[in-house]
Amino acid sequence: VDRSVLALVAGALVTCLVRMVLTHTYLPGLRNGFAWEPGAARELVRFGRWIFVSTLLTFLAGQADRLVFGRLVPLDRLGVYYIGVVIATIPSEALSRLSMQIIFPVYARVRERDGHFRAVFETIRTPLLILAGWAFAGLVAGGPTAVDLLYDDRYQDAGWAVQVLAAGGWVLVLGNTYGAALLASDLPRGVAAGSFAKVLAMAVLIPAGFYVGEARHPGLGFPGAVLGYAVAEAVRYAVCAYACRELQLTGLRGDARLSLVVALTGGLGAFLEAGLRALELHVVLRSAVIALVITLAWAPLGSPLLRDRLAQRRARRAAHTEPPRAEA
Repeated sequence: VDRSVLALVAGALVTCLVRMVLTHTYLPGLRNGFAWEPGAARELVRFGRWIFVSTLLTFLAGQADRLVFGRLVPLDRLGVYYIGVVIATIPSEALSRLSMQIIFPVYARVRERDGHFRAVFETIRTPLLILAGWAFAGLVAGGPTAVDLLYDDRYQDAGWAVQVLAAGGWVLVLGNTYGAALLASDLPRGVAAGSFAKVLAMAVLIPAGFYVGEARHPGLGFPGAVLGYAVAEAVRYAVCAYACRELQLTGLRGDARLSLVVALTGGLGAFLEAGLRALELHVVLRSAVIALVITLAWAPLGSPLLRDRLAQRRARRAAHTEPPRAEA
């Protein structure tokens, strides 16, 4: 028995190798083999090149903050910042995965079958955005409390980073809903254009935020750079939303209304968090109060949708269980 990490790596490699050999040679079912299909190759080149470009640009955008911040701020502040990144990206990572693995296939099937894409787009997107708005408003309101709850006093400065990055995460989810629609509609170049615009915006806004912050007050450069990083997400959103005009998907008014709700509930919640902190309320109670207040604030938006979904599910269940009528 080997206790090193190489044993885990070797086990995973052997498992994949055995599965590949057996599926090609012995196991029943479809046999994988080498073949060349010109139509599929052309489709991969046409569609896949934009996916490749978009993936590359997304990777660059995800690593750009590490490259730029590493040159602008000390290592200890950078470590505190990444504590904030870990907390602030939890909702966006979960919702982005949901958007691409569940919502994107639904969009694609609708486009292939009946074409009622706009109605399905709004039906699926609205509950997702309400859930995202509730989560990010909670982080904007309770970012410092979340850091206090999960980490010790050395990382308290990460609270403001959670709040700023949560605002950017909200815009990220907005853009992802448009990105999924573009991919499902065979328009991957719109997604690539949005990622390219984000990389350019980050290259400009992060240094600009840093130097403007330092010029206004020494020590505000790093918060200014983080703000620039969050604002760059709005550039990607604008490009993706503009590209969706070709599909006649214009949800800008709804996005603006929900963004206003996120800003109001998150901002008022932040004032509440500061007051509870001044009262030296225990961090667990502080977390519970903030979560309750944000949930109550978003309940008028979420509860009607939840009731409609439950009513539709009950109706489908009743239709399936209703016995057939006897013919006269």
